[in-house]
Amino acid sequence: TFRTEPRPERGDPKTVAPYMARSGGQGRTDMRITTAAAAIWMATGAAALAQPVDLDTYQMRTFSDVVKVCASSDEQAAQFCRGWLVGNGSLYLTLVQAKRIPQWACADPIPSLDEIRRAIVAYGQANPQTGSESAVDGFWRAASSIWPCGKS
Repeated sequence: TFRTEPRPERGDPKTVAPYMARSGGQGRTDMRITTAAAAIWMATGAAALAQPVDLDTYQMRTFSDVVKVCASSDEQAAQFCRGWLVGNGSLYLTLVQAKRIPQWACADPIPSLDEIRRAIVAYGQANPQTGSESAVDGFWRAASSIWPCGKS
């Protein structure tokens, strides 16, 4: 049960004993129930996360694979796509900052992951000839076409 009175300081026998008497000794029982409920919730959550995944569904070998996964209405596919976009975006940013590659995609303002996802899917559907390119090459070709950098 929910109690509005403040809980006594730990180890102070003058305040702990009256509190336990007023609560009917339920303080420890409440904590055990809460702990057990949390353990059950965590165990069932971990079991849900441990469900087997068909690895062929998420093979990002070609740009058409990227378009297919990112176009899916399935939330698991959308989450995978977002993660793939973040990974490739991080690689690109790191290489640009290290001056290993020139900047070729310049979105301003920076779009959300879902805006990027929709734009990449639209580009891939409008340019099916890019589907056989590697996933990363096709993605960056699309990004450089959608968000080109101006001449400096």
